[in-house]
Amino acid sequence: MFADLGAAAFLLFFAAVYNHFGHGVHSAFLDLAFLWPLGGAAAHALAALRHAAPAPRADNALFAALTAFAVGSVLAGVHAIAGTSSAWLVWFFVAGGAALAVFAVELCRPRAARRSGAADLPGRAAPGEPPL
Repeated sequence: MFADLGAAAFLLFFAAVYNHFGHGVHSAFLDLAFLWPLGGAAAHALAALRHAAPAPRADNALFAALTAFAVGSVLAGVHAIAGTSSAWLVWFFVAGGAALAVFAVELCRPRAARRSGAADLPGRAAPGEPPL
């Protein structure tokens, strides 16, 4: 959760500095990019309130989605302020959506299926089980 808050603070600082040198031109994408990491902090806070930490795969997918969305937002804002465009920007949001879909699937899986560790590897026994 603290990494999310640190990323949000960095994006706020970055947007402030970039807007200062942007000759009065602002972009909503850049100004609001800090909301993506705050969404991650909110998701982690809700999980902490429920006393249920997300599985590592779900957590990694959430971080990947929010990172893709934040980077895409910053680049879209930079392009808007510079007066240019790029066809590649849409792929950040596509990748973020795909990672968010993985996150949703991981959250919907039963707890037993989300177990990660040695049992996930072929030929390895789960903790407490006799070796193969």
